[in-house]
Amino acid sequence: MVEQFNFGGYAGGEVRNISIPYVVEKVNGSERTYDLASRMMQDRIIFLDTDFNDQMAHIIKQQLVWLDSQGDSPITFYISSPGGSVHAGLGIADVAKSCISPIRTVVMGYAASMGCYTQSVIGTKGFRLGGKRSYFMCHQVSSGTQGLITDQKISLKHSDALNTLLTKEIAEAVGVTHEQLLKDADRDLWLNAEEALEYGEHGFIDGIILGPRNEEGKYLVKRRGGVEEWV
Repeated sequence: MVEQFNFGGYAGGEVRNISIPYVVEKVNGSERTYDLASRMMQDRIIFLDTDFNDQMAHIIKQQLVWLDSQGDSPITFYISSPGGSVHAGLGIADVAKSCISPIRTVVMGYAASMGCYTQSVIGTKGFRLGGKRSYFMCHQVSSGTQGLITDQKISLKHSDALNTLLTKEIAEAVGVTHEQLLKDADRDLWLNAEEALEYGEHGFIDGIILGPRNEEGKYLVKRRGGVEEWV
C-alpha cells in the first residue's frame, strides 16, 4: 500500500488557516475589492509559496489553464517551496508544458526538492530566474509504504521510476549527464543563486535578479559571464 511519494522526504500537507489579503481599487470612481491572488491573476502572476500537495496543485493547474486561454504573453510564476508530493508536482509540470504562453519562473527564498524540479524544468528557457538571496536544493525521491511485502516491493519499484524520471528531466534542463546529477544529488545538493546559475551547461536558473521590475514588468537580470539583460 502506497503512503506517499515525495521528492526527498517532505510529505506536504493541505493549505490551512491562511489569511487571504484583499485589495481595493478605484475604477471610474467606483471601488472594487479583490482577493490578492485574483488581482495578481490580472497581471498574469501566480504564486507557489507552500508545499506541493493535491489542493495547491488543483488551484495552480486551473490558474495556468485560465491564463493560457486568455493570451500568450508571459506568465510569471513565483516559487518559494520546500517540496512535497511528487505526483502533485508532475501534474503541474504537465499542465505548464502544455501552455503556449512562456512561463517565467522566479525563485524568491528557496526552491527545494519538488520546488527545484518545478522551477528548473517548467520555466521557459531564458526565463528561469532567481533572487540574489535565493537557494536551490536537489536530492532523491523518498517514499513510505506499508502492507504486504509484495506491495512494498511494487511501491519501491515505483519510487525508483519516479526518481529516474525526475532526475533525468532535471539533468536535461540544467545541462549535465544523468550520471553526474545522480552523483551530485546523492545527498542534499544545496546551491546559492550564483552556484545555481553556473551549474552544468544551462544552470538551474538563467539569470539572477538585480533589482526591481521596470514599468513593463521586466526584471534586470545577470546572465552567465556578467551580461545584464531585461527579462
